[in-house]
Amino acid sequence: MALGVVAVLYGTWAFLSHGHGRITALGLFNFAFALFVGVGGISEGLDPLARTSAGYVSAAITLALVVQLLVNQASWRKASSAEAETPGTPPIQGARLITRLGAAGIVAVFIAQRAGLPFADLGVVDAAVFASVTLFAAGLIFREDTELASRRVLYALGAFVLYATVFHQGTGRLRLVALACVLGLLLTARFPYRGIKWAAVAVTPLAVWWLAQDRLDYQESLNPGASEGRTGLESMLSPIRLFGQIIEAIDVSALTPSWGTTFLSVPFAVVPEQLQPDWVPPALGYQLVALVDAGRLGSGYSVVGTVYGEWYWNFGSLGLLLAVPVLSWLFIAVDSRFRRSLTDLASKPYALVSLVFWAMLAGGIADLAWSGTHTWAVRQLSRLPLLILLIAILWFTNRPVRQPQLWNRDPKLLPSALRDRLAGEAHADASCGRARVRRGHPRLSPADTPHPRPVASPAASPRS
Repeated sequence: MALGVVAVLYGTWAFLSHGHGRITALGLFNFAFALFVGVGGISEGLDPLARTSAGYVSAAITLALVVQLLVNQASWRKASSAEAETPGTPPIQGARLITRLGAAGIVAVFIAQRAGLPFADLGVVDAAVFASVTLFAAGLIFREDTELASRRVLYALGAFVLYATVFHQGTGRLRLVALACVLGLLLTARFPYRGIKWAAVAVTPLAVWWLAQDRLDYQESLNPGASEGRTGLESMLSPIRLFGQIIEAIDVSALTPSWGTTFLSVPFAVVPEQLQPDWVPPALGYQLVALVDAGRLGSGYSVVGTVYGEWYWNFGSLGLLLAVPVLSWLFIAVDSRFRRSLTDLASKPYALVSLVFWAMLAGGIADLAWSGTHTWAVRQLSRLPLLILLIAILWFTNRPVRQPQLWNRDPKLLPSALRDRLAGEAHADASCGRARVRRGHPRLSPADTPHPRPVASPAASPRS
C-alpha cells in the first residue's frame, strides 16, 4: 500500500509538471502509471486474498517505479513541451474542411447504426468515429477566433459525450479514456493553462466511478446477476498483480522469457488470421492467460500485465533495462513531432492532419501502459484510414496547377487577343530601346539581359 501511494503521488506530480500548461505523451504515461500501478497496488494491499507469493506485488511496483524514474530522467527535457506563446492557426479553409469531414463521419456512422447495417458495429467503425470526433474537435479548436470559453469548445466536448453515450459499445473503456486524452492534448496545446490539467486530475475519481458503473451495467445487460460481487474496476486493478505473477513465474522457473517473440504480433496485426504463418505467436494478452486460468488458454480470453510486465515476460529483469531507452525514445519522438506540427500550423497545409495523428498516438498512451505494445499499435492502426482519406482530399485540393508554357509555342497557335498583346509589348520594347540609344545609352545585347522578354515573330507584328 505504501508503494502504491508513492506511485500515485509521483505519477500525478509528473503529469502536472511535464509540459507546464500542456498535456504531453510523457505526462500521460506517468498518469497512467499512477492509476494502473499506484491505485492497483493500493487495491492489492487492501485485498485479503493473496494471488501471488508474499513480496512479488511489492517487487512489481518497485521495478515499475524504477523504470518510470529512469524514463523520466532520460526523456524529460527532450520531450518537454515548455509553455510558449499561443500557437499559429491553420488556414480557415483547411480547418473548415477538417471540421466538415469529421462531422460527416459522425453522421454517416450514426445513420448506418440506426439503419441496422451489418458492419455498423464493427471495431473499425468505432475507430472511424474516434477519428471523426478528433478531426471535428481539432478543426473547431484551432480556429483563429476560438476562445477557451466558447461554443466551439462546447461543440467539441459535446462530440465526445456523443461518442461516449451513443457510439461506444460498452467494451474497451480505454477508448473513451484515449479520446478524452486526445481532446485534452488539443485543448491544452491551443490554451496552455495549468488549470485544465488540475481539473483533469480532480475529475479522474468521478470518471473512474462512472466507467465502473458503465461496466457493471454492461455485464448486467449481457447476463442478469453477472455483476454481483464485482467492482467494475477489475481490469484496471489487476495488471500490477499479473506483473507480480510474471515475476514469480520466471523467478521459480515456471516459464522462460519469450525473448521478444510477442512483439512479432504487431506487424502481423494487419494480416488476416487465416493468412498468418503458424510461427507467428498470439498477442501477449492471450499468452498471459496461462498464469491466470490455464483452462481458458486458446479460448479468446485475454488479460493484461502492464508494459513493464510485457518487457519482463520477454527478457526477464534485463527487459526492464531495455525498456528504458525504447520508451524514452518513443515519448521524445511523439512529443517533439506534436510540437513541430503545432509550429507548422500556419505554414503547411497538412500540419493540422499531422497534429491530429500525433495527438491520437499520444492520447492512446494509456493503452500502452495498461496492456503493452500490441493493443496500443492495433488501435492506432484502425484509426488511420480516415486520416489517409483526408490527406488525399487535401492533396487534391492543394495540388499545384501546371501553367502552359506559352513562350515556347508558335505565335500563330496562340489566341488572337494574346498574340496581339505580346506583339504590342514587343513593339514597346523596341521603341524604348531606340529612345535609350538617342539619349546616349548603349543598347543591351540579349546576352547582357538577365531575363529577356519574349519577342513575337515578324508574322505577328503590326508593322508587317
